[in-house]
Amino acid sequence: MHRNQNFDFRLRRRVFNENLVHRNSTLTRGNLFNVASHNQYGLTREASDKMVNHWVFPVNDDVIEGIRKKGTEIYRQRMTDGFWGLAKGVQNRSYLKPNDKVVFYLAGKEGHMFLGTCILDSEYHKLSEEEKHLFWHGPFFRASHGVKIKEVRVWKSPKLICPLLSKLEFIKNKDNWGIYLHRSIVRMSKDDYNTIV
Repeated sequence: MHRNQNFDFRLRRRVFNENLVHRNSTLTRGNLFNVASHNQYGLTREASDKMVNHWVFPVNDDVIEGIRKKGTEIYRQRMTDGFWGLAKGVQNRSYLKPNDKVVFYLAGKEGHMFLGTCILDSEYHKLSEEEKHLFWHGPFFRASHGVKIKEVRVWKSPKLICPLLSKLEFIKNKDNWGIYLHRSIVRMSKDDYNTIV
């Protein structure tokens, strides 16, 4: 294995272990429920359903059929649509629900910044034929699953992530913070959300 690949593997394993320790530490002593029935914050699905969740939805530049589309273009189109496309079977999908709060993050060389916010207007679901007609626009916008969004706020001045790193709890390793934003749906605390917005 290449040296850099080996380092990346060790870092990913460390992030996984940190999340596991955090999850287990939030469970009440003597709780006999199966740990697998809890999410990464030690919450059952029932408990999670009773509270507003807070998420980061990253977006990046993409190339499809030889055509490049900037992450900012993808973001603005989806804000206009009132819909955010997500891959089938994406992690954390089952915890998305109406009224959850989302911050959008632009990744990539020209990114490293938060672009705006929205509130979810649906659960994660498979698009109906009617929704496909509304939300599909060429090769870049053909997600078969996703969530509807409302109360969209596109910030005139995006917020760089670097000045906020020391305050963000969901980013444990401040030197390698990018690894925490490699997923399509990233959970964060209410405090982290408030720090960003």
